[in-house]
Amino acid sequence: MSRRTSGHAANLARRLKLRDLHTLIKVAELGSMAKAAAELSVTQPAVSLAIAELESTLNVRLLDRGSRGVKLTTYGQALIS
Repeated sequence: MSRRTSGHAANLARRLKLRDLHTLIKVAELGSMAKAAAELSVTQPAVSLAIAELESTLNVRLLDRGSRGVKLTTYGQALIS
């Protein structure tokens, strides 16, 4: 890994929040932001914000949102595996 790539990866790792990753995992497990919020004892907007922050930091969409709930995208699957 080049020094530039290594530095970028280290910077990215500093910006990712463990709490946000835990939230993403819970949303993926339950297939719903509302259900994840209830289980994590936070509000649904807090869950949405955590996911939005992760997506912004990584500059990729992590969840496909639909009327029947949410599913991980390929990027979301790669992140939590």
